[in-house]
Amino acid sequence: MGARLGSIAGGRYFPWFAVLLVALRFAAPSVSASLGVQGYDTAALDAFFQVYAAVLPAVAILLVAAVLPKRLSVVARDPWLPLALVFVACTLIFWAGETNSAFRVVWGPWATLPLGLAVTATILAYGMAMEGRMRGAGGATIARQGFRALYGGFAIAYLLGALRFIDYRTALGVSLPSGVLWFLNYGPTLVPCSLAVAFWTRLTLRRASNLAGTVRSFAFPALGVLVGLVVAQGLGGFILSSVLAWGGAYEVFVPTTLSLALVGFSVGSFLATAWSLRYRLRQSPWRFVVSGVSATAFAGILFFDGATASLAGILLGLTLVVRGLADQEVSTA
Repeated sequence: MGARLGSIAGGRYFPWFAVLLVALRFAAPSVSASLGVQGYDTAALDAFFQVYAAVLPAVAILLVAAVLPKRLSVVARDPWLPLALVFVACTLIFWAGETNSAFRVVWGPWATLPLGLAVTATILAYGMAMEGRMRGAGGATIARQGFRALYGGFAIAYLLGALRFIDYRTALGVSLPSGVLWFLNYGPTLVPCSLAVAFWTRLTLRRASNLAGTVRSFAFPALGVLVGLVVAQGLGGFILSSVLAWGGAYEVFVPTTLSLALVGFSVGSFLATAWSLRYRLRQSPWRFVVSGVSATAFAGILFFDGATASLAGILLGLTLVVRGLADQEVSTA
């Protein structure tokens, strides 16, 4: 069984299949809402998506075990992976309390914080475990830095998401400053966007050897901005904002013309970076790296009953990236 899963995970189309698994969960609320607005009965579809979201974490974790190369699966004296498993158990305990109040461990204004902290700690511990394995396997410094930014960025985004659900007036007797509340609301979106732009600048823009290369580096980000500006007009802005919020808890600020243009620029930056990596990585590692980042983004930063599906998608995405970087190192060794 394990050997067969491993062979499937190494297949040409498997990375994109993994992205599709996570993206389907991301798109489910928007698809259902769209059909409902058109007058269709979505009861059966909603029930299917509910079951799908419940099963997805188990499937994703199974795929994590299949994707991770054996040479990176076990490392002596590594505390991070066992710690990640402990945090996963904590996540399940707090998640059960969010889905059924009879199992709730913490009550009051801080009730949602333990779940957010457990998910954040899981991402950090798993990311550090994988980064340590990459270091031990001789992974390039820039590859480790990119991976660290990915798992660290989503851990920060999840932490900010946890902090925004606290009732500070009840807990502390005072409300937080409006600027802090604004950052807690939109920081989970801004952090991944900023990371995409930062790595586009480092891996693509700065490496352009001439003016023509610099212009080409801006093609995808500029197209993303244009799409964001066009879509933001009228009902399109509401629809795209809802898709991002419902699918991944990515909130966009007002004016949506500016926020969706920023999202478009960051998506374009990722596409430009992915395009440039095609010429630096072999095909198989490139597929794993790009699909891993995509799966992590589609996993979102959901809370409440969606937290386990979101966490499992992030872990699957991180594992895909690690697999790609590890395969690239082996091929160039």
